[in-house]
Amino acid sequence: MRYEGHLLNDATTPPDQTILPQHRRHLAYQLNPKLARFFEADQITLTNWKQRLKLKGRGSELAKWLQFHIESHAEQFSMKVRTIHNRCGSTTKDLKSFRQMLRQALTLLKGAGIITAWQIDPRPETEPYGDLVTIERTPSSSQLKHLTPKQETTAPSSEKHLKPEAVEKFRAAWGRADPYACKADFDAWLKGKTPPRDYDSAFLGFAAKWAASKF
Repeated sequence: MRYEGHLLNDATTPPDQTILPQHRRHLAYQLNPKLARFFEADQITLTNWKQRLKLKGRGSELAKWLQFHIESHAEQFSMKVRTIHNRCGSTTKDLKSFRQMLRQALTLLKGAGIITAWQIDPRPETEPYGDLVTIERTPSSSQLKHLTPKQETTAPSSEKHLKPEAVEKFRAAWGRADPYACKADFDAWLKGKTPPRDYDSAFLGFAAKWAASKF
């Protein structure tokens, strides 16, 4: 089915506004009922502007970009410093300088209450799985509603979930491959076998062979 329509049905000036000067009046908008449900409180994540106004000083521009990125994701996955550098459009060419700027931005985000904790993996960028940025944040109430169904439909305890670090390592090594498609094949391969002590390490070992067979 295809639907075409306007977001706004109409706009009116409330009766108590008509006697006010033009510059002090406001309009009352009525949304299209078919589209209005997408703007309900549990369907969108609004930016906390009081917190945003606290982001001032060195690193604040990067902090503001990170705020939008963080608040638009219910689940926070670890990312490499280089990935953030590429996505935010920074003009800082030196990754070492950008890393320092990133530390300042993350400190501002924590101070504003946007995140609760952060860490940059101390291992150097020269290592294949180093330089990961990990943050902790409590999802909004609307995001929690989207996360709850996932938790309620999780597979039996015999099936594990990949840690964000494992997903990042997979993407760093085989960027064009889908880690979750690989995980599905890994879980199928594990059926009937003794569960590994370290699920993520076993997954990455399986992924190396899996990726070699796919590409």
